Amino acid sequence: MSLEARTTEPGLWVNPAWQAGTPGTFAVIIGVSAYPHLVGGEAEVSETFGLGQLRVSALTAYEMFRWLSQGYRVDGCPLAMCWLLLSPTAEERAYAPQLAANLTLPTFDRCKQALRFWHFHMQQLPQVAAETSRALFFFSGHGLEVHQENQVLLPSDYLNPPGTNWNDAISTDNLKKGLASLGVARQFFFLDACRNDHHALRSRRVTGTEILPEDEAALVNPARVAPLLYATASGQQAFQQPTPQQGLSLFGRALLDGLLGTPDIRLNWQEDIGAVSLYPLHGYVKQRVVELLRKAGAQVLQPVKLSGIVDDEAITYLERTAVATLPTPPILPERSDELLIAAGAAPTARERSDRITRALDTTFARVHDVAATLRRSVWAQDFGTGHGLFEHEDITGVWSQQVQIYALQRQRWLTDADALVLHRVALSDGSYRIECSIAADDPVGYWLEVLDPAGVAHGCVLPTDQSGPPRYLLEFDVTSEEHGARRFRDLQASLALDNPDLLSSAAQLWQRYRTADVGEAVETFEMSVLEQMVREKLDSPLAATVASLILLRANRLPLLHDWVRNLANWFEARPDGAALWAEQVMRQQSRGVEAALTEAADYLTQLLWRGLPHTSEGFAYAARLCDTLRRLGKHLSNDALTRLEQLGEHFQTALVSFSPGGLFTTYSGFVPQTDPTTLLGPFAARP
Repeated sequence: MSLEARTTEPGLWVNPAWQAGTPGTFAVIIGVSAYPHLVGGEAEVSETFGLGQLRVSALTAYEMFRWLSQGYRVDGCPLAMCWLLLSPTAEERAYAPQLAANLTLPTFDRCKQALRFWHFHMQQLPQVAAETSRALFFFSGHGLEVHQENQVLLPSDYLNPPGTNWNDAISTDNLKKGLASLGVARQFFFLDACRNDHHALRSRRVTGTEILPEDEAALVNPARVAPLLYATASGQQAFQQPTPQQGLSLFGRALLDGLLGTPDIRLNWQEDIGAVSLYPLHGYVKQRVVELLRKAGAQVLQPVKLSGIVDDEAITYLERTAVATLPTPPILPERSDELLIAAGAAPTARERSDRITRALDTTFARVHDVAATLRRSVWAQDFGTGHGLFEHEDITGVWSQQVQIYALQRQRWLTDADALVLHRVALSDGSYRIECSIAADDPVGYWLEVLDPAGVAHGCVLPTDQSGPPRYLLEFDVTSEEHGARRFRDLQASLALDNPDLLSSAAQLWQRYRTADVGEAVETFEMSVLEQMVREKLDSPLAATVASLILLRANRLPLLHDWVRNLANWFEARPDGAALWAEQVMRQQSRGVEAALTEAADYLTQLLWRGLPHTSEGFAYAARLCDTLRRLGKHLSNDALTRLEQLGEHFQTALVSFSPGGLFTTYSGFVPQTDPTTLLGPFAARP
């Protein structure tokens, strides 16, 4: 189609064939490569937090715009309006001069204007037209993660002096809430930005700006499907090519390949029309990014993640004849024959997951299994034995001397040197995987605290289980700073695969969630196993919690029944059941909005005496829901609102050091060896 640029609104392009008041697709595309005030910018400020220039984000966004204008197809819902804002580098403009045509820079003010016009035009649609219309948002540039439910996206003039406001940025949580009240039920978000942590910025409590109005009607839109496809997982970076000549960002390239129907994505065919649907697209992009990383020789992780309110919704449609003429993406020479698939056949979610798992596992070539008799008192005192496990004197020193363990329910530090039991250490090029268990008897779990060589404290919650002592998996990278001190980065904690019975199933489910597309992963894991894990919460409340997390993420609420409520009620010392049941109540609203608000607030504020959730995603759900319920305080009792305000303050404190990613909650940069309950709770006695 031929789009026309309009000067009435920032970056607006309009399809002249679209008729106002009829269904259409409304898109915002933002690409930021050049940041004038960050490192290397033309007006660099003194404090940049290590953020610098990007290379191909503007080019990637422009290619997304070209796909929307030329390749996007949904019959009866054409592209109606698109706001395109780009900040290209000089190299990008030289490589693709078309980027400069009708150029609108994505400054904070212009982004704010474009997003509000986007919202306004969809709000003006007649109800019938809105029901079949669509919203699409694409961003490529710098990002900062607050928690799994909120990412902050940085405009081109971020840190613009004078009077720098850290929150002059776009909040994905605000975009979701702002659009939730619209009649436009299908809303797609594609986020090509890092989700790693910037602790110095986090300490300033950066949450972004409320650009769109967050209407209370967002609570009563059951038809809404609002998936967010992230370029990477919580706590991880998103990578891109170093020059425009070498291509787009990895996520952008993989996403466009999938949207164009490039083999080997699975298409849903109806005669000669194929649909690119959300779940297969997620799986395809996830695998394709891993392949692109390996092709580039990069030993790094970038696991594409799906979040939000999801369903296997069709995003675009393709004609069979057009798909047949598409080129096949290059197959990596490193891929073995066993990973090849039959011509014309697309891999299943399980096959994609297995491919990705094998590719990621190759980065841990050296594995040291620890004998059962080799307790910490042995390897901590014998440097040679410890060095044989960790292969570096600094890391050996940390794990032998700088690890403390706190029992959460018994509220005491463990003094037994053998409480930490190692089972396996895998490492490669500064990346570590440590399998361990805790030889103690706390019925709730432990706080494991480690002080890295740079003097930075890191901690993680390791819940226990009714079924027996779990074996945990700790993963982290080690980096060198300018002064030479080595620092731990991206500490993540989860369950090791080598666990008994239901915990083993929970560990496998979590791994498949990390490596497969969530919808098909749930389907192929066997529904009976998932339901069993939730149903048999008395045998393994931890396995039931993991299964509940995945089913909530996949929006498979019928499979949860009311078992999550029982998980909350039967295990009162554990926080996650209460947080997850509050989330489920708010999604289902089976007894109406007012009843849902009251019940959700009642369960969520139990975290004041249960403590903050032990799982990272449970923490994110609870933090977002606490903020939502506080905004709707006029519908709640004064007592409930007071408790929500108290809980919100504790979340704000915890978010300063909270590190997103992993199964269990992790924190970084806090004052070491302080009472963990000041960070984790409980914050009050049970009334």
